[in-house]
Amino acid sequence: MGERGDDFMAPMELEHAMGFTGRYSHSLVYHPTDAGTDVVVYPIGKLLVFADMNDPHKQIILRGHDNEITAVDVSQSGKFICSAQTPLPAGDGYGNIYIWDYENRLPIYVLQAHRATVLGVAFSDDDRWLASVGEDGRVIIWDMETGTQAGGCQEHVNINNRSPAKWVAWGPMENLTTRRPKYTLCVGYEKEVRSCIWEFNIKSMIFMISQTPCQVPGSGGGLSRYYNCGCISSDGLYCLAGTTSGDLVIYNVKNAVFRNTLPMGANVLSCMFVDATTCMVGTGDGTLKVVVGQDREWKVVRELKLLGGITNITLSGDKQEVVVGTNVGVMYRVLTSDTSCTTLMQSHVSMVRCAVFPNQRSDMFVSCGDDGFVRQWDLSHYNQISSFSFNVNQHKLMPSTVPLCAIYTPNDAHVLTGWSDGYIRCLDLMSPQGFIAWEVVNAHKGAVNVISSATQYFCTAGEDCAIRVWSQQNHECLIQIQENKRPITGIIIDNTTESIIHTVSLDKNLFTYDVYKSDVAKGAKRLTYHCDTEGLGFNAVTQRIDNEHECVVATCDGRLLVYDIDYPTPTLVVSDPLRTRINTVAVSPSGTHMACGNAEGKLHLYDLRQSPPRLLGQAWLHSNDIMCLKWSPDGKQLITAGHDSALCIWNFYANDQ
Repeated sequence: MGERGDDFMAPMELEHAMGFTGRYSHSLVYHPTDAGTDVVVYPIGKLLVFADMNDPHKQIILRGHDNEITAVDVSQSGKFICSAQTPLPAGDGYGNIYIWDYENRLPIYVLQAHRATVLGVAFSDDDRWLASVGEDGRVIIWDMETGTQAGGCQEHVNINNRSPAKWVAWGPMENLTTRRPKYTLCVGYEKEVRSCIWEFNIKSMIFMISQTPCQVPGSGGGLSRYYNCGCISSDGLYCLAGTTSGDLVIYNVKNAVFRNTLPMGANVLSCMFVDATTCMVGTGDGTLKVVVGQDREWKVVRELKLLGGITNITLSGDKQEVVVGTNVGVMYRVLTSDTSCTTLMQSHVSMVRCAVFPNQRSDMFVSCGDDGFVRQWDLSHYNQISSFSFNVNQHKLMPSTVPLCAIYTPNDAHVLTGWSDGYIRCLDLMSPQGFIAWEVVNAHKGAVNVISSATQYFCTAGEDCAIRVWSQQNHECLIQIQENKRPITGIIIDNTTESIIHTVSLDKNLFTYDVYKSDVAKGAKRLTYHCDTEGLGFNAVTQRIDNEHECVVATCDGRLLVYDIDYPTPTLVVSDPLRTRINTVAVSPSGTHMACGNAEGKLHLYDLRQSPPRLLGQAWLHSNDIMCLKWSPDGKQLITAGHDSALCIWNFYANDQ
C-alpha cells in the first residue's frame, strides 16, 4: 500500500497503481535479497513501485521524480535502489538519478550530471559505485559512499553527431584482497561497444576509467551494427551485445575483440546471463531464447513465444527464475530450468482515456486505452479478468482503431463503447477474450468521444459535434441534436429526472435538454443553456446531489464553474491559481466530496459540505494529464486514469455524517 504524500492531507491514500509499459529496456529489476518475498522493482510513469509477486496487495510506491522514470537498478546487497528519469521539459534540464534506501523507503541522494534522458544505471557488485549512461553520450561513475561524481567519460561523438550511451554492465571485480579492487565494465553506444577498466591510479591518487573500443572484423569496421543491449558473463570473460539487425555479437571482454555473431531472427532488445555459459535473450518479435556456449561456440537451445517485444529480463537472487517484461505491458515469470512461464500482470501501454465502474458493483471496473484495448479489472486482486481489442498484432503498439469512451449498460451485463472509427460497440466481457454483442455502424462522422447511459436510452457525441440519443432496446437512433460548433466533451444524465441530459463542449456552452420532449428543429427540447464568454472551453461536467443539483463544469483554463438552472451566470467559481487545464471532475456518490484532475497530473479533492467548497489537498502522482477519474458506487474508492498509461486506485476514508 502506498503512503500519503506530504502535500495530500485529505482522507485518501494511494492503494495501488497499474501501468508497467516496458517502454524502456532497463526498467525492471528483481530484488536480490528481500527475505520471504519475491519483489520486483519497476516504474509507472514517475512512480517507483516495489511489488510482491506473490501478493498483489503488497505494493510500495515511492514518489520523488518529477518526470517519467527510464531506468532502475538494485544493488547486489539489496540495500540501494536506483531510479533515473528523463529531464522535465520546463525544469533544469537534468535527468535526475535518485538513490533510495530500500529498508527506510527514503531517498539518500539525488544525483545530477546528465543533461539528457538517462538510459541505463548499474551498481558494482560491492555496492561502492554506480555507473550511469544517457542520451548525452556520457558515462558517469558515482561514489555511493558520498553521493558524488567520481569520474567517467565525456560525450562520445561519432562523425555525424552525438552518439548516445545506451547501456552499461559491470563484470566481476579483480584484486579482491587489495584495498582498492579493480573493476571491469562494458558500455554500449549506438554503434560501438567499449570495454572499460575502473581502477585506482596511484599517480593521481583517484579512481580513473579507461576505455577500449571492441574490435570488429573488416577494415574500417566491416561489421556495422546498432546496439540495443548487452550483458557480461558471471566469470567476466564475455560480453553479449544485442543489435537492431537481429543478431547477438559476442566479444571477449579482457581483450576487447570480436569472437562471433549468433542470428536471433529479430531485433534483440534485452539479454541477461544466468550463469557463465547461459544467457536469456529477448527479441522484438516476442521470442525468449536460451543461448549457451563459450568463446566462439554459441547456440540456441530453447525458445519461448511471448506477447510483445521483450524489453526487460531480470534474474532472481537464487537464479531459479527470470521476470520478463514486454513492450505491450505484459510481465511474465519464467523458470530458468525449462522456460515454463506464468503471466504476472498486464497493463495499458498508451494513454488511458476512460475508466468506469459498473452501476452496482465496486469490485471491478473497465478502462479504455490508446493501445486499442478495452480491459476489465478485478479490484480484489488488481488483475485483468477480460479484454477486447481489434489489435490482432500484439506487437503493434499504435493500432488504427482505438476505444475512446465506455459505460456499463443499466444491468451491468455489457459495456457500451465508442471508437475512433465512429462505431458504437457493445461488448460482452464475461469471458477472458471479450467479443462484440452488437454494434452501430458509422454512428458518428469521425470518432465517438462521449457516451452516457440511462435505463431506456443512451447518448453519444462525436467529432461531428452531434449528440445522438439511442434506444437501449433496439439500438436505433431516436433523436439527433446539432447545436454545438465544437466537439462535445461531456454528457451526464440528470440525477433527479432521467429524461434530462446536460452537455458541455469546447464552444463554452452548457446545454440542458429533455430528450422525452420532441422539438422539430433540434430533435430534443432545450430547457436552458449557459455560456462562458470569457473562457477557453468546457472539458467535463458532473452534478451535485445536494444544493439543488447544480452542474459543475471543468474548464480548459483551470476553473470549476457551478451553474444553477435558474441563473444565467455561475453561482460559484473555484479557480486553480495556476489556471491549469482541468480534464475531469466527479462528485462522490454521497455528494459530500468532489475530485478533479488536471493537465499537470494533479488530483484535487474538495469538501462540498462547506461553502465555498474547501480544498482538502492535492496529490501529484501522474506524470502528465489525468484523463479521467471515477468514484466507485460505494464511494470508498476513486480511480484516476492518465496520459502516462497509469491507473491509480485510491482509498477514501471520509466520514460523510
